[in-house]
Amino acid sequence: MKGLVWQYQGTSYDRKFKAIEAAGNNVFDINCTLMPDSFMNFDFTLEPTESFSKLVDERCRQIRDKYPYIKLWFSGGTDTTTILNGFLRNNIHIDEIVIYIQSLTDDFSHTGNYELNTFAFPYLKKLSKYLTKTKFTTYYVGYDEYRKILNDMWFERKNNLDIRTMFAPRIRGNNYCNIYGDFSPCIERVGNRYFDIQWDTTNVTDYVHKNVELFFTSADLPKLHSKQCHIMKNHIKHNNDTRDTKYIARELVRDVPIANEHPSMVKLDRGDSTTSFTTKKALAMMKEAPNKDLLDRYKFLLGTTINNKSVLKLNVGFKVFELDLGE
Repeated sequence: MKGLVWQYQGTSYDRKFKAIEAAGNNVFDINCTLMPDSFMNFDFTLEPTESFSKLVDERCRQIRDKYPYIKLWFSGGTDTTTILNGFLRNNIHIDEIVIYIQSLTDDFSHTGNYELNTFAFPYLKKLSKYLTKTKFTTYYVGYDEYRKILNDMWFERKNNLDIRTMFAPRIRGNNYCNIYGDFSPCIERVGNRYFDIQWDTTNVTDYVHKNVELFFTSADLPKLHSKQCHIMKNHIKHNNDTRDTKYIARELVRDVPIANEHPSMVKLDRGDSTTSFTTKKALAMMKEAPNKDLLDRYKFLLGTTINNKSVLKLNVGFKVFELDLGE
C-alpha cells in the first residue's frame, strides 16, 4: 500500500484536515488516493477462478514471505478472525498478535470494549498456550495517553473526529508489517453495473504509517479483493438482497467471528460520503468511563474552525476508490 493521501491542486497531504485547510471553499475539489496504479489498473470486471479460501491462504503465505516480522492487529471481529484462521490452518507463523483497548479513565470494562473483554482476550489466552513462539501484546490507551494527545496538535495528527481511534506506534525499519483487516466490499449498483466504492470515512484514515498491509485489499494480490467483491455482487444480483453490504460480507466472505457484538454496538452505516463525527463505541466510552478534564478538552477541540468553518461540518467523506465490477 502506498499510503493514504489527500490531494488538492497538485499538492499531496497525509493529513485530511490539512488538505481541507488548503482547499478553503473548494473542499470537494480534494481527491483521495490510497492504492498504487498496479491495483487500480487491475481488471475487476472479471471474477477470479480461484476460491476465496485459496486466495486467503495465498495472501497469508505472501505476507509471511515478504516480511521477517509480521504483526496482526486483532479485534475478534469477522475480518481479523478470518485472517487469523488463514494463518492457523496453514500453520504459518505470526510473530505478534496485538489487541488495542481504550479508556479515558483506565477503566477498560466499558461497553465499547465488550468484544475484547468478553471474547478476544480469553480466546488469545487459550491460543497462547499453543502458539508459544508468538508474542501477544495489549496496547492500553488510557488516561495518560489521552492526556498527551488531546491537545492543540490533535488535527495535525488525526484524520477524523472520533475520540476512539487508532494511535498505532510508528516503528522504524523495513523488516516488519502491521496487518489490518480491510477492506470489506461496499457494493453499489449504478444502472446495470456494479461497483465497489470505498470512502475515507472508514478505518482507512488511520493507515498512514509505513508497512501497512490491508489483508484483503492489496496490489500484491488484487484477486483476493476482486473475488470477495464478485461473490457479494453475484449474491446481491440474484437475490435482491438490500441489506447493508457489511452484513452480507460477514455471511459470505468472512468466518464466524471470535467475538459477538454487543447489541447496542451494531453498526448500520456503510461508510459513505456522510458520517457522524463519532462511533457507538466511542459514545459508550465517554458515557460509561468519563473523565471531565479529557472530555472538556475534546469538546473544545470539536469547536475548532478551519477557514472559519466548524470541523464538525467539514467532516466530509472523500472517495478512496471506485472499482467497476461489470454487469
